[in-house]
Amino acid sequence: MKKFFTLMSIFTLLFSTTLSSYAATTSVEQTAEFAIKSINVLSLNAIELTFTEALEDSEDAVREFKIVNKSDSLDIFNVVDSMLNPKDNTKLLLALDKDTQKTKEYEVTVIAIKSASGNNIESGIDSTEAFVVSETEYPTIEEVINNYGNEPLVELNAAMEVSEPTNTSTNLAWTETSTWEESLDTVATEANALPATGPEHIIILLLSILLWLGAFMLKSKKS
Repeated sequence: MKKFFTLMSIFTLLFSTTLSSYAATTSVEQTAEFAIKSINVLSLNAIELTFTEALEDSEDAVREFKIVNKSDSLDIFNVVDSMLNPKDNTKLLLALDKDTQKTKEYEVTVIAIKSASGNNIESGIDSTEAFVVSETEYPTIEEVINNYGNEPLVELNAAMEVSEPTNTSTNLAWTETSTWEESLDTVATEANALPATGPEHIIILLLSILLWLGAFMLKSKKS
C-alpha cells in the first residue's frame, strides 16, 4: 500500500507541474504584441528589422519608417526601398538613402506597417527601437540584396549535438532503498524539464488521481 500511495502522489506532483507550465505558456502567448523584435545592420545603408509577427506580403503594402541619428535629430535617413525576406516574412530589409556611421547609435520608429494577420503597430507604442553600427567591414547593399534570403542554413546535426544523457525518462519505480523525499525531489526536477503535455496525458493523470482517492477511501473504511 505504501508503494501505491507514493506512486499516486508522484502523479499528482507531475499533474500540477504540467498545468502550471501550460498556464504560463498560454499567458505569454496571449499578451504578446506586434512589435519590432530586433534590428540587424547588414550594410552601412541597409538594415534588417525582425518583427514578432509575419508581415503583410502585397505590392501595395504600406510601410513607413523614421530613422534618425540619436546624437543629431536633424540627421534623418529615408527608406528608399524595402524587401521581405523570401524565407522568413517576419524579417524586412530596409535600403537607406545614405550611409550610417560606425559606432553611432540610431533610432528606428515605425510610422505604419501591418502584419499578415491584420495587426497594426501604433506609432510610439511598441514601434521604436535603437541600434548601433559596429566597427566592422560590411558588404555593399548590392551584395546584401543579391544574397538576401539565401544565407546558408546551419547544419542540423551540428546544431543538435549534445552530450549523451544518463537518463532520458522519468523513473517512477519505487525501490525499498529510496526515501519519500528523494523520490519527490527527483520527480520535481525531471518534471520541470518535461515538454508541454497534450490533453491525453492530462486525462491519464486525472484517472490516476481518481484511483488514488478510491484507494484512500477504501483504506479509511477498513480502518
